[in-house]
Amino acid sequence: MSRVVAESVEALPRFGARRTIAVGSDGSEAAKRALDWAVEHAAATRAELVVVGRTRTVGRFVPGGPDELRALECDTLVVGSRGEPFHGLASAAENPERRLVVVRGLPRLRTGVVTAAVGGVSDRAVLRAAAETCRARSARLRLLHLHLHFGGVAEVGEPDDTPLRHATKYLRAIAPDVEPTTLLDRRAPHEAFGAPDTDLLIIGRGYGGTVGRVAKTAFYHSACPVLLA
Repeated sequence: MSRVVAESVEALPRFGARRTIAVGSDGSEAAKRALDWAVEHAAATRAELVVVGRTRTVGRFVPGGPDELRALECDTLVVGSRGEPFHGLASAAENPERRLVVVRGLPRLRTGVVTAAVGGVSDRAVLRAAAETCRARSARLRLLHLHLHFGGVAEVGEPDDTPLRHATKYLRAIAPDVEPTTLLDRRAPHEAFGAPDTDLLIIGRGYGGTVGRVAKTAFYHSACPVLLA
C-alpha cells in the first residue's frame, strides 16, 4: 500500500477560513502582473491581501521593500519574475511554513487547468494546495509526473506511474470532489513547464524544505505562475 495513503490524512482547511496573501510591488511590469494575480487569487480564496511596496495600491498597504516582504507573516508570498522581490527569491523560499508564488508568463491565461507536479517528498503539500486552489477557482486538476531528463540523459528504464497512482489515491481521501487527469511526461522539465497549457503550476520542496532542481527549473522556465507548496 502506498505510504502516503496509509498515514493519517489531515482535513483540508474549511473553505473561507481567513488567510493572508502578501505581494511585493516595486512598480515594475513584473510586479504589476504579480499584483494582478495576487488580487485575483485573494478574491477567489477569500484571503486578506497585503501589498508591500512604496506606493499604496489595493489591500492592506505596508511600506517597504524585499526585506519587509520576506519578514512579513503570511500564508502565501507572491513575487514577480523580475525586480527587487524576485532577486530575493532564495531567502523568500527558505520558510517552508508558507507558500511562495512566482508569477511568470501571462497570469491571465485561461485554460481552466491547475497542474500539480508529483513524485517528490512534498507531494502531500502539493496535493493539498492543488485541491484548495481547484475548489476556490472551480478549476480542473491535472497531475503531472516527469520522467526526469537532465543533461540529455533520462532516468533508466520505463517511466513509472506509481507517483501518479499514489497521488490520485491520496487526493481521493482529502478531496473526493476533485477528480484529476494524469500525465506521465517524458519531456525535459524546462520543456514540460514551458508549455502554455495550464493556469498555475504547483510544485513541491526538496528534502529539508529546500528549493530543489525541478522547482528552480520551473521558476525560470514556466509559461505560467508557479506555486511552491
